[in-house]
Amino acid sequence: MNIEKLTHANLEQLYHFLTRNDFRAENFYPHPFTLDYLVWLLVRRTKDFYCVMRDGEKVVSYGMLRGFEEGFEIPSLGVGVDKDYRGKGVGRFMCNYLHFVAKLKGCTKVRLRVNKDNATAKTLYESL
Repeated sequence: MNIEKLTHANLEQLYHFLTRNDFRAENFYPHPFTLDYLVWLLVRRTKDFYCVMRDGEKVVSYGMLRGFEEGFEIPSLGVGVDKDYRGKGVGRFMCNYLHFVAKLKGCTKVRLRVNKDNATAKTLYESL
């Protein structure tokens, strides 16, 4: 498995990841999950950070640090994990990676919101 910044090379795989998982039901909907919007992210959101974790060609997690583009000093962290890879440490690994990226960008904190009914995510985030 590897983590890489969102690029044109992995854009279509990310789109398939977003469409095969029901993130709306979990209230993880940080932006529209359309191919057009993902292209827009690549072209226009240069200060924010978006990345994917892949297992071979398959995207298994999507991570982001957003808010830099709007001038916020504390970014919002977002993570989505493929339904088939949950409970295997993928979310924890991605969160730790994003914390490291935030530190490299000079941040001392990240911001996070989670649905109160999402016990799995709450447990993960509270442990971090």
